Amino acid sequence: MNDKTTLKIPKYNLNLKINNNKNIVQAALEAGVKLSFSCRSGVCGTCKAKIINGKTDNSKGITHNLTNEEKSNNIIFTCQSLPLSKTLELEFLSPLSKSLLANDNKPKEYIVEILTINKLHESYIELITSFPKRIFTFLHDGMKIQLNIAGKLSENKYNIITPKLNPDGSNNGLISIYIPINDKEIYQNLFPGETITIIGPHKNDIPVNGKPYLFITNKENLISSLSKIKQILFINNDAKVMLISYYENKHKIQFMDEMHKIQNIYKGFNYKIIITKEKVASNTRFIFGKPVDVLNKIISNLNNHIIFIDKKNGKLIKKIIELEGLKENIY
Repeated sequence: MNDKTTLKIPKYNLNLKINNNKNIVQAALEAGVKLSFSCRSGVCGTCKAKIINGKTDNSKGITHNLTNEEKSNNIIFTCQSLPLSKTLELEFLSPLSKSLLANDNKPKEYIVEILTINKLHESYIELITSFPKRIFTFLHDGMKIQLNIAGKLSENKYNIITPKLNPDGSNNGLISIYIPINDKEIYQNLFPGETITIIGPHKNDIPVNGKPYLFITNKENLISSLSKIKQILFINNDAKVMLISYYENKHKIQFMDEMHKIQNIYKGFNYKIIITKEKVASNTRFIFGKPVDVLNKIISNLNNHIIFIDKKNGKLIKKIIELEGLKENIY
């Protein structure tokens, strides 16, 4: 259930103290979840900017901000673009747990269609399904869900990865679920076009701040990588992101400029850049693509990171599977 409030602001550049909604806003800020408002004015139109921990989507050149006063409990909303005698409507969404959990704190159930089944290796398959877009932005990579297939509830929980991006960086409401092939009772009953029930995520599997992320990219895939990074930071402004880029040195300035653009919007964004002086051979190049969560079990110094690599690089995936469970590190 959404908590909604409408506030009229008849003054330009006004800092509004939202005392009567302090509990709602504060809970959402602390949970790091989405707050949204619709700014109906001559300048903003209906921009429906989304605010995450005081940061906003500034894609349309409109400045909005929502912050906590350091020495008080007030929540202050600022709209730099609101003209005189205009009305601003604010709609605050409920905290994260209310969006992902039922009223009794049990995991919700979603009926979805199996769109594609990809065999990544002899040990794993990737199940691609649709997912309700209304709660899509509340999901985090690495959340775990259960499956109910033809009345059979899976004993295991499976990692989900979201979202699958369109070329322009927007999501199309699809998620990937990684299932071990040795889970035969589930694997043998999966067929494209059939409907299954996703149960979850469970309360204990909802992260507060999400996991840190590692991106490995190159010049050709910079835009796709940055689109995904921006989406992660938009959902969780405190997310830790490391980006390793295999670049020729001459592209360094261009690359730094793009990263600084992100940092101007997300002040808490931390990143590390590694630039090589030589090209990386095509058969070993890391390309932005599907996440492979199994890497978490292999690279001990990257524990809890999600690695984005090219899913078509079968040699790399095969090597990852072979090393699973060993104490070796990959560099």
